Amino acid sequence: MTKPMLFFLFSALCLTSVRAADLKTYQETYSKNSEQVLQSFQPKFEGLQQQYQKSLEALKAQAQSLGDLKKTKAAVTEIERFQQVKSLPATPDEKEMPEIKALQSAYTKQFVVWEMEMTGQLSTLTTRYEQALDRLQKELVKAGKLDEATAVQQERDKAQTALTGYADQLAKQKGSAATNGTGVPERGLASKPMANHSSVQRPTLPTGCDKGILVHYTFDSVDGKTVMDSGPRQCHGTAVQVEHVKEGKLGGALLFSGKGAHVVIPTPKEVELGKNDFTIATWLKTTTNGGLLAKGGFDRWERQEKQFYIWDGKPAYVGNACGFIKGSAVVTDGNWHHVAVTYGWEQGRRAGRQEIYVDGKCVTSLQNFTGKPDPPDATELRIGWGHAGDCRRTDFAGLLDEFMIFNRCLSGPQVQKLYETLGGK
Repeated sequence: MTKPMLFFLFSALCLTSVRAADLKTYQETYSKNSEQVLQSFQPKFEGLQQQYQKSLEALKAQAQSLGDLKKTKAAVTEIERFQQVKSLPATPDEKEMPEIKALQSAYTKQFVVWEMEMTGQLSTLTTRYEQALDRLQKELVKAGKLDEATAVQQERDKAQTALTGYADQLAKQKGSAATNGTGVPERGLASKPMANHSSVQRPTLPTGCDKGILVHYTFDSVDGKTVMDSGPRQCHGTAVQVEHVKEGKLGGALLFSGKGAHVVIPTPKEVELGKNDFTIATWLKTTTNGGLLAKGGFDRWERQEKQFYIWDGKPAYVGNACGFIKGSAVVTDGNWHHVAVTYGWEQGRRAGRQEIYVDGKCVTSLQNFTGKPDPPDATELRIGWGHAGDCRRTDFAGLLDEFMIFNRCLSGPQVQKLYETLGGK
């Protein structure tokens, strides 16, 4: 299906009189459009797989004709792996010989481009769906149909919680390649069932750390793929390919594979990480570099996009064409560490107050981040996602717990109290 047809179909939903339409009509139209987006990309992914296998067969034939045993065996091994799982590798295997690694790189790069296109279309579709539901709800309230308006509100909440349908549909598309050979390569491990563990005794946040909370994911309680937000806004996230574990720093935690696992936060426009005060804080346990939080376009580094990440073993914060905030303490030793970045935007200054903290202590080594607004087309905020730049597209591998974002620049003593309250010494 072509893209113009997609938007024509959805326009029918948006332009229909909300008085004449009902919730079922909206749901059916949204579902139909979502399914058509997925189906429109299916032939591309299937063709990509076929091309990859043909390239491997050609490499094998060439190696055999030259009598190259090592290259022939390597090609055979990759062909057998591919035929078994029907999936491109998440990233090029560094242990592979250059010829195979080059093929993997070329095909995974093309997959990422199409994945981005599909993600963008589904995200736009869901945003318009939410707007249409908002109009419908208001008309029902004006007409005195409160029960129907309540049902619409519940459907809106689902869309606001996780961009309804988008993340789950994308996860299914990625997972289908490894389960039934329908053609969409996985970026990482298959999603595992998530259990609910919420019996931990929660501490009371200290004064000064209980204000301005945009999201607070304790990771103690999850429901299916929904990651519960204990903050006042109830911005429940959507888990993609992550595993819930009981033994976190404080209660449960989420285990990230480093191969595409992430959590989608559904309120990117409310979380301004540029021209505004903010604090990002989390407990982590890892032995490698990787992205902690990314905002903006994905898999390519665009102007003014932002990322909180670990590189060279140390926490850092970067914005494309916006500079860095960097820390000096290594946190990739396999132990639990509390990391935080704070920024206080000040009008008229090149950069506001900015700090990196590890285990409650300021460890800032570089402060040249500028408070440029987030890109206006930023459609998602993702926990655990590796962006570009010097993070080199590395997703987070390890455990995360007590993930928080504030719309305030916490002071040093407040970060220290937060660290101590949430399990620090």
